[in-house]
Amino acid sequence: MTPDQLSADTGAIDITAPAMRAVNLTLGFGAKTVLDEVSLEFPAQTVTSLLGPTGSGKTTFLRTLNRMNDKVFGYRYSGDVLLGGCSIFKSQDLMEFRRRVGMLFQRPNPFPMSIIDNVVAGVRAHKLVPRKDFKSVAQARLAEVGLWDAVKDRLGDSPSGSPVVNSSCCVWPARLRSTPRCCCSTSRPPHWTRPRPRRSKS
Repeated sequence: MTPDQLSADTGAIDITAPAMRAVNLTLGFGAKTVLDEVSLEFPAQTVTSLLGPTGSGKTTFLRTLNRMNDKVFGYRYSGDVLLGGCSIFKSQDLMEFRRRVGMLFQRPNPFPMSIIDNVVAGVRAHKLVPRKDFKSVAQARLAEVGLWDAVKDRLGDSPSGSPVVNSSCCVWPARLRSTPRCCCSTSRPPHWTRPRPRRSKS
């Protein structure tokens, strides 16, 4: 969150202020309008679900919140999206912007580098901690997704094609968690985040 949304006395996040807000947002590609004048608030520290049929514009909307449609041919928008009261479209530094607003994709996207380098990629890019602390950051984040014990002896290996519960699926959210963010969006919950049905005892 932005500094003006922090309490000067306690340092607590003001959860009454929306983390992000769409204002009369219209999205389209060429002559086709996908969404028309959408206004929606995303409360802080909450999970907001967007429900609708295939092709109704949910993913286009989410990609706009992360400015991933900017270079798509024919993309156009009117209206605004506010983050901490400021328009996201005025941000010139997309790397810094995406440090604050993340996107969790449906399929894993590990970088072509080692497990540990994948996890601390954001930490290194934004210089959040000294290099000597990279391993401790990686350990904490991998432990949070239940993978540390499985990969602690091969942090220098590639996460792709791992036999350990497809480690790329777990390394990916570990990488996301390594960089503090105000907001994070996902288009459909990845299959590994969905609860598994319980098998009935016969």
